[in-house]
Amino acid sequence: MVGKDRDNSTALATNRQKLSENQGKQKMNYTQIAVSAVEALIQNGPTIVEDIKALLAPIKEGREPTDAEWAFAERQLDAANNMLQN
Repeated sequence: MVGKDRDNSTALATNRQKLSENQGKQKMNYTQIAVSAVEALIQNGPTIVEDIKALLAPIKEGREPTDAEWAFAERQLDAANNMLQN
């Protein structure tokens, strides 16, 4: 697994280099946008998975969310709205 991680890191570094070389261009192509999005997801993957699990817990357990769970869900909604508006 370490070898695969190293290969993935090398590939990501190469893609980042290609992206930075193309920053002067006005238009990014789909591949560049997709690579950037996938890199961001990889970087934030563990957090995203844990957040989804936390949001689904009350539903899966068939119970009402706690006050803390409500507050967390509202913060997540606010963050998503802010990202969409900016």
